Amino acid sequence: MRLLDAGLVEFAAQGLKYLTVHVERDNRNGRRFYERAGFAEPRGLTQDVQGYMLALVEYRRPILGSAPLMSPSIT
Repeated sequence: MRLLDAGLVEFAAQGLKYLTVHVERDNRNGRRFYERAGFAEPRGLTQDVQGYMLALVEYRRPILGSAPLMSPSIT
Protein backbone atom coordinates (compact mmCIF):
# COMPACT_ATOMS: atom_id res chain seq x y z
CA MET A 1 0.00 0.00 0.00
CA ARG A 2 2.93 2.36 0.63
CA LEU A 3 4.01 2.12 -3.00
CA LEU A 4 0.51 3.06 -4.15
CA ASP A 5 0.45 5.96 -1.67
CA ALA A 6 3.78 7.21 -3.01
CA GLY A 7 2.51 7.00 -6.57
CA LEU A 8 -0.64 8.92 -5.69
CA VAL A 9 1.44 11.67 -4.08
CA GLU A 10 3.52 11.95 -7.26
CA PHE A 11 0.45 11.94 -9.48
CA ALA A 12 -1.18 14.68 -7.35
CA ALA A 13 1.99 16.78 -7.65
CA GLN A 14 1.68 16.47 -11.44
CA GLY A 15 -1.90 17.74 -11.25
CA LEU A 16 -3.62 14.48 -12.17
CA LYS A 17 -7.19 14.08 -10.91
CA TYR A 18 -7.97 10.36 -11.39
CA LEU A 19 -6.15 7.03 -11.54
CA THR A 20 -7.54 4.13 -13.56
CA VAL A 21 -6.30 0.54 -13.26
CA HIS A 22 -7.16 -2.70 -15.05
CA VAL A 23 -7.22 -6.01 -13.17
CA GLU A 24 -7.97 -9.46 -14.56
CA ARG A 25 -11.57 -10.33 -13.76
CA ASP A 26 -10.66 -13.57 -11.96
CA ASN A 27 -7.86 -12.00 -9.89
CA ARG A 28 -9.76 -11.75 -6.61
CA ASN A 29 -6.75 -10.67 -4.56
CA GLY A 30 -5.91 -7.88 -6.98
CA ARG A 31 -9.49 -6.71 -7.12
CA ARG A 32 -9.77 -6.76 -3.33
CA PHE A 33 -6.54 -4.72 -3.03
CA TYR A 34 -7.83 -1.94 -5.27
CA GLU A 35 -11.29 -1.95 -3.71
CA ARG A 36 -9.75 -1.53 -0.25
CA ALA A 37 -7.59 1.28 -1.63
CA GLY A 38 -10.68 3.25 -2.61
CA PHE A 39 -10.97 2.31 -6.28
CA ALA A 40 -14.58 2.03 -7.44
CA GLU A 41 -16.79 2.34 -10.51
CA PRO A 42 -15.87 -1.16 -11.75
CA ARG A 43 -16.71 -1.94 -15.34
CA GLY A 44 -15.96 -5.07 -17.31
CA LEU A 45 -13.99 -5.02 -20.54
CA THR A 46 -11.81 -7.25 -22.69
CA GLN A 47 -8.41 -6.53 -24.15
CA ASP A 48 -6.48 -8.37 -26.84
CA VAL A 49 -2.92 -9.12 -25.73
CA GLN A 50 -0.95 -10.85 -28.47
CA GLY A 51 -4.02 -12.73 -29.70
CA TYR A 52 -5.27 -13.70 -26.23
CA MET A 53 -8.42 -12.01 -24.98
CA LEU A 54 -8.14 -10.93 -21.35
CA ALA A 55 -11.30 -10.45 -19.29
CA LEU A 56 -10.61 -7.34 -17.21
CA VAL A 57 -12.25 -5.08 -14.67
CA GLU A 58 -11.47 -1.37 -14.79
CA TYR A 59 -11.38 0.55 -11.52
CA ARG A 60 -11.08 4.29 -11.01
CA ARG A 61 -10.46 6.57 -8.05
CA PRO A 62 -9.85 10.26 -7.51
CA ILE A 63 -6.38 11.41 -6.53
CA LEU A 64 -6.85 13.38 -3.35
CA GLY A 65 -3.60 15.25 -2.81
CA SER A 66 -0.94 13.63 -0.68
CA ALA A 67 -3.07 12.04 2.06
CA PRO A 68 -2.16 8.37 2.58
CA LEU A 69 -4.81 5.80 1.76
CA MET A 70 -4.42 3.86 4.97
CA SER A 71 -2.62 4.58 8.21
CA PRO A 72 0.57 2.54 8.61
CA SER A 73 0.21 -0.65 10.59
CA ILE A 74 2.40 -1.35 13.58
CA THR A 75 4.17 -4.69 13.39
